Amino acid sequence: MTSRRKIKRVIKPALTKSTNKTSSPASSPAASPPHQSTTSIPTTHHHHSLKHIPEGIDPYKISPPPTSSSKSHSSPQMRKFLLQYNAMKDMREENPAPVDTMGCHVLHDKQAVPKTQRFHTLVSLLLSAQTKDAITAKAMHNLKKEGLTVDNVLSGNDALDDENAQDIKEGTCQYEKWSMPHIEQMIYPVSFFKRKARYMKKIARILRDDYDGDIPRQLSGLLKLPGIGPKMGHLIMTHAWHDTQGIGVDVHVHRISNRFEWVDTKSPEETRKALEKWLPKEYWEPINEVMVGFGQTICAARPKCGKCLMGGLKGDTDVEESLCPYYEKLQLGEEIGGVAKKRGSKGKKTKGGTVKRSGGGSRKRRKMNPPSDEDEDL
Repeated sequence: MTSRRKIKRVIKPALTKSTNKTSSPASSPAASPPHQSTTSIPTTHHHHSLKHIPEGIDPYKISPPPTSSSKSHSSPQMRKFLLQYNAMKDMREENPAPVDTMGCHVLHDKQAVPKTQRFHTLVSLLLSAQTKDAITAKAMHNLKKEGLTVDNVLSGNDALDDENAQDIKEGTCQYEKWSMPHIEQMIYPVSFFKRKARYMKKIARILRDDYDGDIPRQLSGLLKLPGIGPKMGHLIMTHAWHDTQGIGVDVHVHRISNRFEWVDTKSPEETRKALEKWLPKEYWEPINEVMVGFGQTICAARPKCGKCLMGGLKGDTDVEESLCPYYEKLQLGEEIGGVAKKRGSKGKKTKGGTVKRSGGGSRKRRKMNPPSDEDEDL
């Protein structure tokens, strides 16, 4: 793993360049965009590698993210974003994630015709809701082995077989090829496999009847398909059509964006809209894979802050707050999401399935909801 000493050595030239500049009134905390903490914890100034900044871009001249109150802000805020983004990329290189080899952008059959490859990308994203990448990849392998195309999906009987659900799970029955039970059997144990099998049939019929067997070329058309929401739609546009029109925001991107205080939102869709207001478009495509992998390996729902290089680090001499405001809150012992994060604050079960926590909060056991594209690609 990259050491903090190495980071300091790599960034020293950038530090010299920054400290030689004269600070302007625009860089004061009063001019900072909303949701950005100005509290800092005692630490030595360190700086992260800038090697991943796109060629031809000077990080010290990029405009900072705009907000609703003003169109122009100080450059240190954008520099901080670049340092955070590049830190994630550096850690991603040393911590391979499931999305790298089993993400929906790599599950299509590269030998198939482009129309079929696009259909594979759509199906893989449909199956991925509330499902781990490894399970989605196995389901796609089963489907491709049988010849996953729009025509084949429609070739089998659409009748359901709810009476033999256990046989479908155990794979003990032989069903008519591409019948509904056969599709269910191939994609099990994907979450909500029965619902997603029905979606596959409905989508294939729409594609055959309205799009000559291809997937819609416009985002609006994709969003009309059963089971396809904004996150999936934007990722399909990016990976199937190579036309990025928005950011694919799942729970990883949503969670990390809020932890970094880039946004202050309650849902992935709110996060997408907030990010697109200030994030340069050149980052809209790569940020999903970078942050999903970072969320899978380090900044998970239960974060592994000990493996993260940003804990306690600061971005620049004129960026006062920590590179990770969430880490700072943990160090101060603050409650996050109604749950105390101090070590040893284990909850106790009570009657009714409620979990009491030492932080003063309680929560009911969550029921599984039907899949949506806002659910986590675990």
